[in-house]
Amino acid sequence: MKNLFYLVLISLTINYANSQCLINGPSEIIVGQTQTYSIPANAQCSNCYDWDTITSNIEIVGSDQNSSVSILALGSGSFDLQLTYFDENGCHTCVLKGTCNPNTTCCAPILTGFYECRPAGNGGGTVRFETSSTCEIDWSNVSNIYIELNGATFNTAPLSGQYFGTLNGPFNNPFHLSFTGPNCTGGSSVGIYAKISYKNDCPPVEIFENFFDQGSPKQLNKKNTFNEDKIKIFPNPTKSLINFEGEELSNFIINIYDNNGVQIIKNQTIDKPLNIEKNIPGIYSYIITNGSNYKQEGKIIKE
Repeated sequence: MKNLFYLVLISLTINYANSQCLINGPSEIIVGQTQTYSIPANAQCSNCYDWDTITSNIEIVGSDQNSSVSILALGSGSFDLQLTYFDENGCHTCVLKGTCNPNTTCCAPILTGFYECRPAGNGGGTVRFETSSTCEIDWSNVSNIYIELNGATFNTAPLSGQYFGTLNGPFNNPFHLSFTGPNCTGGSSVGIYAKISYKNDCPPVEIFENFFDQGSPKQLNKKNTFNEDKIKIFPNPTKSLINFEGEELSNFIINIYDNNGVQIIKNQTIDKPLNIEKNIPGIYSYIITNGSNYKQEGKIIKE
């Protein structure tokens, strides 16, 4: 009976100690940020603490044997932080349950630059990745950038001589890449597609820009300028269907070419949607004509 009394007393003492175990710190962390957690009670010694991360979306930064600990949020979702320590009352275990929230400030860079078709058809230009004035991008969170040109090749390392490739961080703001567009003609353009991937929970972002020749005057015909588009193409980018909007669509045909100049669609009427779902992702050039004096050129992005 006496032994039973001591067992009950020990059990009550431990339960009372655990009920007083409280971890101080925020219950929410933004992914990529670090927060500090501590316990008000004093252990028997300065290193009689043992912090543990029960879930994999957080990690301990620095020592795990002090009365406080720094926690870095690695990914979104719920997390459990556990502490075990010793004092004169025995062993105590505390658990803090919290949430790692995604970094909602997901900003993408913008594309600027120029393209010029010089005499003898030797074109060239520059594309710049810059921070938007409305959303400050954190370049340290950019993992890599896939970039693809249509109608030109890069002459900046490490992509020299290629029309596509992947750049890995770290990145500076801004940074630029130069390119050459041989065999260009006045009024031509270079399409630039980029996919930005991030280290944090921000989803990948795709951006596209079309740089028209600034070195030659726009070619004119009797009824319209070179870049006056009568036909609206949407959505662009697209994963499957291309829709057309305009007047008398049955009078127009479209020809589409891949990045190597290979014709993939020939003389297709545009009075109904066009399906390119089976084509590989990339930038495609198109030419729309009506058999007389109208010509519309542009780029289509296939996701």
